[in-house]
Amino acid sequence: MPEPLVSIVTPTFRHEQFIEHCLRSVLAQSYRAWELIVIDDASPDKTAGIVQKFAARDPRIKLVQHQANYGAARLCETYNEGLSLCRGELIAVLEGDDEWVPTKLARQVPVFADRTVALCYADYDEITAEEFLIIRHGLADAAGVARSGLKENLRFFSALKSFGANTVMIRRSDLLSIGGFVDGSLPLVDYPTWLKLATKGDFVRIPFVLGKWRRHPDSVYWASEYSTVERLRQHFLEYLHAEHANLLSRGVSSLELDALALNPARALEERYRSRPYFEGKYRLVMGQRGRAILPFGRAILSRGTTPRHRLGAVAGILAAMTSPRLVLSLSRMLQRTRSGQ
Repeated sequence: MPEPLVSIVTPTFRHEQFIEHCLRSVLAQSYRAWELIVIDDASPDKTAGIVQKFAARDPRIKLVQHQANYGAARLCETYNEGLSLCRGELIAVLEGDDEWVPTKLARQVPVFADRTVALCYADYDEITAEEFLIIRHGLADAAGVARSGLKENLRFFSALKSFGANTVMIRRSDLLSIGGFVDGSLPLVDYPTWLKLATKGDFVRIPFVLGKWRRHPDSVYWASEYSTVERLRQHFLEYLHAEHANLLSRGVSSLELDALALNPARALEERYRSRPYFEGKYRLVMGQRGRAILPFGRAILSRGTTPRHRLGAVAGILAAMTSPRLVLSLSRMLQRTRSGQ
């Protein structure tokens, strides 16, 4: 049997520093049956020109250029524009400032031989523009150890979490059946789209790092993340209301739905307790050392800060005066403690 074609949707904007790394990570895939749809959102830099050079050498790469910038408000339109050009049975997402490891597609495609699987995702590394490891997202950020059904996935999303979008693979038929990528009045498409796919089948985790998600000054800042999380809470509650009858018919009880509706508020409270620490950390890794010290100080003095984040804030102040590598190393140590490794 021929190998399933994987269509890769790659939105990009002002990524001239990273787009070549992104494209080379696709070209390095051991699984060769893929096509890459790059949608450049009217970048004012050399992003499109770099993509054109790669497309001229490999017919599997197609570039679409916007004449005007759509921006985050029309991100869903950009994704669905890419989807409309996809021919593959399977869809993967890789934004222009992110990367894959060479075995990414090869590890995920076989999962879809099981028709009950709707989505496959994997562990991933969150890195700085200089490729310093910020944190490794693994089991603590997964819906299940290996495989999760509807109830497990709803609990995961109720905590306002999502998978690393650059590790996700889904069936094109399932995506089209829900109307394509979902807007949800959010500046992102991953959370509302994966949530809507939860009734389509099981989700499978690959317990290996298959992607790199890059943090840099032109990507989403910590402040917009927190406002976005508040909107995720509202979106999840609206989803429960809209899908109430459907979820009941699929075996989710009224008591379970009521419990799910309470989880987002708890998740928001937990995130806000640690907000000063995360503000300091992301300012630090984005090179804003002077501006990192004040939020780290607030994290140390706040009664709500968890002990591990208070310790991280102390290291953060030291790192702001020495090297960001210090706080990144401590973050990884704290992560290993949290996961029991």
